Amino acid sequence: MNTATIKHTNTPGPSESSQKHWTRQFWPWFLILLPASAVVASMFTITLAVQNAPTITDRDIGRFARESAIVETDAVIEAPVRADQNPQ
Repeated sequence: MNTATIKHTNTPGPSESSQKHWTRQFWPWFLILLPASAVVASMFTITLAVQNAPTITDRDIGRFARESAIVETDAVIEAPVRADQNPQ
């Protein structure tokens, strides 16, 4: 066997040299951009909500309490009586 004809090279083949590194390809960055944009949008939404939070006064709390009492009273009055309940 002639050892001069056997070449052992470590040079990449044509398919290996034509592939770009992952940082130079489009799809990895696109897939990273999707969750990153959701994080940025949620931080913007939280900032917007904190800066524009409504101020609730004691008068508003009293009004909410009265309105909820009215709604609860209406719900009790309009509650249907089931056949298995014993109306007394």
